[in-house]
Amino acid sequence: RASFARMHFEYPDCPGMDSHALEIVQFENGCTGIVDTATMAVVSKPRFYVVGEMGTFCKFGFDPQEDAMFAGNIDAAVESKDEYGKIVYQDGKTEIVTDNKGT
Repeated sequence: RASFARMHFEYPDCPGMDSHALEIVQFENGCTGIVDTATMAVVSKPRFYVVGEMGTFCKFGFDPQEDAMFAGNIDAAVESKDEYGKIVYQDGKTEIVTDNKGT
């Protein structure tokens, strides 16, 4: 339905490498998706921040399966408890979302 993108290129030694990118997409059903990335950010943003009618999901960190896969032992992937996701519902209740191996 509609799309907007903005990219900043602030690495003079690396032509084509963006330092910050923002894309906003509005879908036919009225939902909006936002992708906001930054390679120069000093403070980390959540990896996922999803807002819905019943609450908000927030998660920091990367998927630990990638490094384990490259090391040849996907079963060794363990997510740090500090990086578990969290859902905060409209009524104030909070739910921790732990890793879900194999999914």
